[in-house]
Amino acid sequence: MRHDILFLYNGAATPAMLEMASFARDSGLRPVLILLDRGEQQLIMDSSLLGYDVIRIDVEYKRVDLMRWMSFPSLLFKVRKQIDRELASGGRIITSSFDMLVIAWFASIFRGFEIRHQVRDLHSLQLGESLSSRVLRFIERVVLRRVQKLIVSSPRYVTDYYSKIYSGESVLLENVPQQSVWEGFERKPRADGTFVIGYIGVLRYLDSLFALIDAVEKLADEGVKVKVVFAGGGIASDVHALKARARNKALFEFHGPYEYSKDIKKLYEDVDLIYAVYDERIRNCRIAMPNKFYESVLAGIPLLVASNTFVGEQTLKEGIGEVVALSEPVCLYDLLVSATRRTGWYSAALERLRQKSADGLFAQYRLAIQDSVL
Repeated sequence: MRHDILFLYNGAATPAMLEMASFARDSGLRPVLILLDRGEQQLIMDSSLLGYDVIRIDVEYKRVDLMRWMSFPSLLFKVRKQIDRELASGGRIITSSFDMLVIAWFASIFRGFEIRHQVRDLHSLQLGESLSSRVLRFIERVVLRRVQKLIVSSPRYVTDYYSKIYSGESVLLENVPQQSVWEGFERKPRADGTFVIGYIGVLRYLDSLFALIDAVEKLADEGVKVKVVFAGGGIASDVHALKARARNKALFEFHGPYEYSKDIKKLYEDVDLIYAVYDERIRNCRIAMPNKFYESVLAGIPLLVASNTFVGEQTLKEGIGEVVALSEPVCLYDLLVSATRRTGWYSAALERLRQKSADGLFAQYRLAIQDSVL
């Protein structure tokens, strides 16, 4: 029997995609997930996928580059073949990246599939002004005409970009982690009193991570008991560069890729500060709303993010953390000093987090999941 709804994902599935698949199944639909495994990201099949039909397709590229575009015709053939085989006539496709959207567009021409497109990030080509960017936006405008609903993780994606090329319905589905994954979470401060900074996610934005390494080593040289935990996949050369940057290797732990539903609570249980200072020079980073904001609320851990960003505005508005510019390493050092002493902005954020409840967050998220799928 063919499936009613197909999720087409390039790389590891995010919690929102898994929640949508779960909701589809629980609502009586028959979902199938097609996941493209890029190899170096070490795609780990989340345990919550059990019970779904999952198809993995290996691809040669690791990120958006010439290899990815050159392999597109072959990929189109492979994925479209799976769509034709797995999805019932008139079924629904939910895509998650521009190339998957184009594939769904081709697949729907003769089969009448409904398309919904989830936007988790915007690529620099989409946001640029070069000839390539203008051509890309033209193609995107064309394929979006077949999209019945746009699912965005940040309201700024609509106001700053899609409002200019898409006139259909949009849904705000924030990067809220799965509620079941976080049930029973409890922080366990380290017995030795070490202040632990956690960077948990894909290891990228090297300038930011270099600045963190330098600031932490300076604190350690001054006798502060501090440590950084890095957890997540990343390009091998980037991980190597981070390890090479550290003079005092004992201050830094590298855990590599992790399975979100199994590992996230363990990773955060002894973290005192979430470091999520992404590169504000990148326009997508300025308008995105990453899941670290929501993890901060769920875990009750203060958050440090980049200034001049939407997530920075929301962090200050909610009083759960602070902002810092990559161009101000002294400011980063001062903020970390205050945090390790548990004074100033850090103590205020900690108190604000103690007062917050995630109930409303999850209720709104569940409504958005329903609106995205049905």
